[in-house]
Amino acid sequence: MRTPLLLLSLTVCIVIGATVVRAFADENDRPLTEAERSFLEGAKDHVIEVNRLESDSDGISLGYSNGLFAGVKARFIAKDHCKKHDKLVDEDNIHSSQVENGRIVEFFACLSPDEPEPIRQLRKAAKRGDAESQFALGRKYRQGQGVDRNLRQATGWFHMAAEQGHASAQNMLGVIYSNDKAYAQAADMFRLAARQHNAAAQISLGVAYELGLGVPVDYPRAYMWYRFSRYDGVEKLRERIRRKMTRQQLDLSEDLMLECLTSYMSNCK
Repeated sequence: MRTPLLLLSLTVCIVIGATVVRAFADENDRPLTEAERSFLEGAKDHVIEVNRLESDSDGISLGYSNGLFAGVKARFIAKDHCKKHDKLVDEDNIHSSQVENGRIVEFFACLSPDEPEPIRQLRKAAKRGDAESQFALGRKYRQGQGVDRNLRQATGWFHMAAEQGHASAQNMLGVIYSNDKAYAQAADMFRLAARQHNAAAQISLGVAYELGLGVPVDYPRAYMWYRFSRYDGVEKLRERIRRKMTRQQLDLSEDLMLECLTSYMSNCK
């Protein structure tokens, strides 16, 4: 008898869940009914508490356990928060979704309903997964061009582009990590971009190896990356480190450079 009862309970939960999702689809347009509010606030068997972690007029960060309908409640809270700032929540694009100590942490962005058309089109392309558009939108947020300046939004878009192998986005994340003094993460990002011949990342990775920022001090590798880079002013960096190197270190740098070239940059560290 237990199996039929279990299947019946599961079916009821699924039906209730679908009903709740439909009911909340337009809550920005009407107030919640008492039944809906009671479900959200009091159905402890189904809804896990959602904690507000950080919020402002550009969005809200929420943390919650991965329980049944918890995500529905999170989206309701996000919509309600954005509405208070005369904005709409961007449900199609949730930044920084991650699992942290068994808890899901998500950032919901608030969008202005009168967003400029060029930004709107750029956002559409970015949402479709176009890496170049994701990087471009990240720069808009970082520089405050056409949108309110928002580093959290910028970082989220850079991450999306970087995960698709966009070298400039990887380099930009390296810069952001460096500014936060997360040098090991910065070096990892610079390395990914440097392997794709991003000249700025090659210099930054060279500096990391020369000064020991997030990686061990390694003059041969630093000199190698300086030699790969075609960035303006790199000649001074090459000359500076070359004066500090032994003949043996210079020979080792040559070997490392050859290894990179023969592996089409895949073995470059």
